[in-house]
Amino acid sequence: MHFPQKVNAYDPQNRRFIGGVLTQEEGRVVFCQQQDHPADTDLYIAPGFVDMHVHLFDGYGIFGMHASKFGHAWGVHVMSDAGSCGIDNIDAFCRYVLPTYQGIIIPKLWMNVCRFGLPSNHECIDFSMLAPQETASTALQYPGLVVGIKVRLNCDIPEKDCLVPLERALEAAELANMPLMVHISQGPPAGRDILPRLRKGDVVTHIFNGKPGSPWTEDGAPIPELLDAQERGVLFDVAHGYSSFNFQTCTRAIAHGFTDVSVSTDMHKRCLLGKPFTFTDVMTKVHACGLSLEKILYGVTRKPAEMLGMYDWATLENMKENATIFSYADNTAGREFFDAFGNSAIPEKVFTPKAVIVNGRWNELTN
Repeated sequence: MHFPQKVNAYDPQNRRFIGGVLTQEEGRVVFCQQQDHPADTDLYIAPGFVDMHVHLFDGYGIFGMHASKFGHAWGVHVMSDAGSCGIDNIDAFCRYVLPTYQGIIIPKLWMNVCRFGLPSNHECIDFSMLAPQETASTALQYPGLVVGIKVRLNCDIPEKDCLVPLERALEAAELANMPLMVHISQGPPAGRDILPRLRKGDVVTHIFNGKPGSPWTEDGAPIPELLDAQERGVLFDVAHGYSSFNFQTCTRAIAHGFTDVSVSTDMHKRCLLGKPFTFTDVMTKVHACGLSLEKILYGVTRKPAEMLGMYDWATLENMKENATIFSYADNTAGREFFDAFGNSAIPEKVFTPKAVIVNGRWNELTN
């Protein structure tokens, strides 16, 4: 990339775009504002992207991957692991995996209420493995790393007991004074049974999964329990994953005004079995469903950063040190994108990462 380079900067604090140039000063690439409105360019710079939902425990179970495969190469600076670690294996993660992420990403953890974390599916079927008091006390031993508690609710528990994992996870979150991330899927339990139990700051992930029991009406509108939860301050995350994103569900929800979400990948090993996708691919797909450019960028910068307690991350000031440079351009190649169910779309616009600034250092990407 040659300098100076015309660029639009996204300011998530004021939720606006400002025009300027990328230029070199004393060996560093910096953004210099030239106007208070967007410039005529397809190149953008934003605070470093945050992926709210990934699986970082490399070598553990059927999900864990190493972040070097999908971190800075995809424009992502911060990643939060969604439940790979429980009380029995968090020490192993911190000893053997966490040191390998030095300089690669900034990792955060949602700690699983199941004591052995997430080696495979069905981790919650044995209730004796759900340890709320030990989970809470262990989570508090890792300040700055553990940001909350995680539970997955699937249709693998008899209906009369299907809310037990949620109750145990909420107990852990209350004891630790932390938010809870809840994976929703095909019920039971259904969304209408889960949502009334959640608190301000709790996170529902896989919100557009499109499966039976999801919190949407037949025409795609939010059910009353979902609107009530949103009003209480419950938060919502995309988390595309291998089987958890549906174009139709997302499009209908956005058309009904449900637009306040964090945009994340749920990247794990099983995702490699389906149609491959990247972080900016997920941004492209959600944008194709109708979410505006500004809300997409808020959903990959300030919103997830605040969900992780990183209140100073997504600012123009921090962008000098940690930023993602990307193009937002016409899909002239007619590239086709797929949801998790094999449905396809050809978006008008495509996001592509071009470079990252990490701790003040410029790193151009190859796509």
